[in-house]
Amino acid sequence: MVSPVTKSSCWRALEVLKLPINYPISLQNLRSIAEATPSLSTASLNIDLSIIPSFYATGPINHRLQTLITTNSSEDVHRSQRKKDRDEMEFMLDVVHHLDLLFPELKLLSSSPIDNFWNEAWKALRLCHKIREDEEGRKNLKS
Repeated sequence: MVSPVTKSSCWRALEVLKLPINYPISLQNLRSIAEATPSLSTASLNIDLSIIPSFYATGPINHRLQTLITTNSSEDVHRSQRKKDRDEMEFMLDVVHHLDLLFPELKLLSSSPIDNFWNEAWKALRLCHKIREDEEGRKNLKS
């Protein structure tokens, strides 16, 4: 069943979305937002990382979001990571993997300049982009 939000032309035309910090969005809801807003180019969101969906349940989409501004702090992120009892790097790479599955063309992941988790996530996400570019180059060499 298709959500009424997905069918709504106003959602499909939305280019900028800014939600208040007291309205956290899970990664699964972030996917729903991406699917409902194909024209979205900039989003400012508090991303709730307490639940990280299985990669096998989500799969990639090709959303053209350019800028994602995170409004949650490293403290919130570390609280979620500790609840999962996971290594910080593994946790961050899972988050980056999800963001890359949703937004393969992301040009900027921004947060507070002192927010180490999101700054490191951005570095890892840029590496995903470089790897994808390298793979495309390899495909072109084979042709």
